[in-house]
Amino acid sequence: MTRLVQLSVVVKDNHDEPIADLKKGDFTLFDDGKPQDIQIFSVTTNQPTSSPPLPPNTYSSRVPRPGETPATITVILLDALNTPIADQDFANRRIIKFLQQLRPQDRIALYALGSRLRVLHDFTNDATSLLAALQNYKGQLSDLDSSEIPDMGNRASLGYAFTKEEQLYESESVLSKRIHRTLQAIMAIANHVGSLPGRKNLIWVSGSFPLATGYLQLTPAHERILFAGEVQSATQAITDEALVIYPVDARGLIPSDINGNFAPPDAFGFMTMLNLAAQTGGQAFFNTNDIGGAIRLAIDDSRVTYELGFYPSTTKWDGSFHTLKVKVNRPAAHVRTRKGYLALPEPKMTPETRQSMVSQATVRLLQDHGIDLTVRVDAADSSEENSRTLNLSLVMDPHQLGLKSQDGRWAGVVDLLFYQLDDQHRIIHSRKQPYQLNLLPATYERPPAEGFTLTQVVHVLPNAAQLRVILRENSTGLAGAVGVPLATYFPVRSSVTN
Repeated sequence: MTRLVQLSVVVKDNHDEPIADLKKGDFTLFDDGKPQDIQIFSVTTNQPTSSPPLPPNTYSSRVPRPGETPATITVILLDALNTPIADQDFANRRIIKFLQQLRPQDRIALYALGSRLRVLHDFTNDATSLLAALQNYKGQLSDLDSSEIPDMGNRASLGYAFTKEEQLYESESVLSKRIHRTLQAIMAIANHVGSLPGRKNLIWVSGSFPLATGYLQLTPAHERILFAGEVQSATQAITDEALVIYPVDARGLIPSDINGNFAPPDAFGFMTMLNLAAQTGGQAFFNTNDIGGAIRLAIDDSRVTYELGFYPSTTKWDGSFHTLKVKVNRPAAHVRTRKGYLALPEPKMTPETRQSMVSQATVRLLQDHGIDLTVRVDAADSSEENSRTLNLSLVMDPHQLGLKSQDGRWAGVVDLLFYQLDDQHRIIHSRKQPYQLNLLPATYERPPAEGFTLTQVVHVLPNAAQLRVILRENSTGLAGAVGVPLATYFPVRSSVTN
């Protein structure tokens, strides 16, 4: 079984500034100490670009279009489940200040966790709409608030004597509920953002982090509560979607002890913060009232990131943990990425699971920017009724296509895929066209902007609103996707019926 393992890597110098000019050959990746062939490599940034505008009727995965968002997204999770209401108010007021200073390149979503996980606002850089969503959110009482904790004393006043075991049972039942809901929320967030391209950050603003306890076995007197399976599922979701976690303590400054030393009231909670950050490649922020500043630091941490991927050929998918390490051949380079992955076997496939995986894979493919592809519309013809065609030129860089030198030429196979979407973003037609490439050295050595050109004619359906052109390299599965707005060339017949 061969499966892709992906990781997002941050590389900084001694001044904590990102090193932005590294190439694939500058990296060495180890899986349990064994060097691996890096088969997928890309560089992403959350900074605005100053690329020149494209010529008319030209669309590219290489050059961001005006108004497009950077390849980094950030979820801010407001954790009311694990945060007392007073600390929720304190944190939310400081997040409001952060949103008031939102930058155009920021792409933020607001989630809230209470009795259930809610999306307050999906990804946007519109500060006004994010502020409105947060200001309408008032939080909720947590199990950590005294009014929500089971009151053993009232029942005892009626003459019932509670044993220590019964009190422990009540306390751990409340804790088990928090652990269960927290793990379910983390899995849901990872699965939700997994179909989106680029680096995925989770800034988790919380007053406590109970997941460390989830690795333990809670054993009240009357039952056993085990979370190993749920923890494993959450870990796998985080791993599969390469989610990077930045825990932020919602409590602000923590009072010092009598000697003036930092004295966290919950050592396990702080250990969990540090472990979550270290395991996923993020950073933890605590003992500060500047929660907005911590969020800004977390977002700016991914100003430049390197996305690496490899297919472990000798891994046994038996549930064992594999340690990952990345080295860079640059002096004074500080590398941070996730610590490893669980080599879990594939889950049993039901028809529903298979369809879900196919749908998620298709969404990823439609948005992929791993390969540079430029699409030029050379002609659009609608002279015949119900017959509309586009003449396209597709320009690609042969050096990104995994071609092999054979008999003095560069050979390999690529796939061209054409998806037509209606005005509701539903796929209404798809076509796959494999190409056997056999390039002369002079063609292979052209500058990337010139590259190699294929031509294609596409017949456009009457209710198609967008064409997605995808170039996929077979040996690695790396792809590049470009969208062509069909309404620019043909009127759209709406698919919505009254």
